[in-house]
Amino acid sequence: RSTTSALISVMHHILSHLDQSAAVCGQFLDIRKAFDSVSHSLLLEKPSKRKARKVVGLIYRHFYSNSSPSTLLHLYTTLVRPILEYASVVWDPVSTSVSSSIEGIQHFALKMVSKSWSTSYFDLLSAFNLSSLAHRH
Repeated sequence: RSTTSALISVMHHILSHLDQSAAVCGQFLDIRKAFDSVSHSLLLEKPSKRKARKVVGLIYRHFYSNSSPSTLLHLYTTLVRPILEYASVVWDPVSTSVSSSIEGIQHFALKMVSKSWSTSYFDLLSAFNLSSLAHRH
């Protein structure tokens, strides 16, 4: 339920009780300042990046040594790429550094998938027939 509909519901409840001359007690918290003081890029970018890195690390630790590149690619496209695509700051970046850092996670993951740590990002994208995250949208 949205904040607006919740506020309307509470206000309706309060006003109907006041119309009936009933006692009403309420407490309102203004949390605007809590979110205004935190960088919006921090709220949007960090959780997605952290989660994606954790999943890439999990794939590396548990599957890298005994899996083929096609299996690793399947794990990446199934488990990591949706997290990165959901990171909406890629599509509407606050700065190019935010978008680049999310693309960097994909670059690292594709290096792991290919088991080639020196291949360029664009060569990896074409080798696996993928597009960059920003281009995909």
